[in-house]
Amino acid sequence: MFIGLRQSNFPLYLRSHISLKKKAHSFFQLDQDEVLLQSDELNRVLSTLESMDKEVYCWFTVDSQITTRQKMVVEDHLEKLLEERISEGWDVQVLLIPIGRTFSLESCLNQLEILLLPLKKRYPTECFGQIVGAQTNLISQALLLEGLRQFPQRCVTLYWDGTKTTSVHHPGKVNPKSWFRLFREFIQDYDYQGALGLLSDLTVSSDSLKGIEGLLRSQLKRMNFDFEEANHCLSEAIILVGSNHCLLETKAIYAKLLNHDPKIKELERIAELFRQIEIYVQMDDTPSFLVRFYRAREAVLFYLLQFAKRRAAPFRDQGR
Repeated sequence: MFIGLRQSNFPLYLRSHISLKKKAHSFFQLDQDEVLLQSDELNRVLSTLESMDKEVYCWFTVDSQITTRQKMVVEDHLEKLLEERISEGWDVQVLLIPIGRTFSLESCLNQLEILLLPLKKRYPTECFGQIVGAQTNLISQALLLEGLRQFPQRCVTLYWDGTKTTSVHHPGKVNPKSWFRLFREFIQDYDYQGALGLLSDLTVSSDSLKGIEGLLRSQLKRMNFDFEEANHCLSEAIILVGSNHCLLETKAIYAKLLNHDPKIKELERIAELFRQIEIYVQMDDTPSFLVRFYRAREAVLFYLLQFAKRRAAPFRDQGR
């Protein structure tokens, strides 16, 4: 099991293998007593660390042949088990590493790349680390290698001697291709806050970077319906980076959203709600989708009540 902490992500391997297969000869077995014992030790490790956001990621290796539903059962069981053992308000989340009976370093790296990428995107500025115990194995080595690759300049190893922890920071060089790839993925996923976090890591400053920051802040304000501030950020960004068709079109949308004519303003707000509905459908963010869906329905009804012209029914002479 690997443990990762938000702010200081320190993974720990507890040598736990899990399978829900009924075959008696399955080499994956959950040793609950061992998990509980090492969870108590983990709790002592956590008590020596300072973290504002107390999120703990627990990594287990599992049989690659178990089903998705079985994985969900395992995750739920382990999260409840660990939350009872880990004190001081730590939020425990379990992530599973599927492997087979025989596995290589390359296969481990491939699995860890898939699992670490969402964390890299979720925590673009936090550290990633690994608790180093007395024993090492192929998976712990692969975790360190993949951590160094995906978290350059943010990778830490933590040594625990039973009473105190000692951390070692591993400086590394940021790969520009990797940085731009992650930045592009943030934009494509509409994660403007994550993209801003990546920009804050840069040590250089220029009008172009300030302009990009302004565009990102404009989109953040827009998604929160703060159109006046969004328009202000966009105007400042255009001064720094210049304008193009897309920015001018966005500027025109803001003008309608802030128009003093209520008919123009309310109609554009309906259009904006449907734009955001499309975004949250792509993001698979059901709560945000539902909020905007119901707001759009209310906005359409309000617009019809306020501005729709009623057509007079044709007169019919009932006596003829």
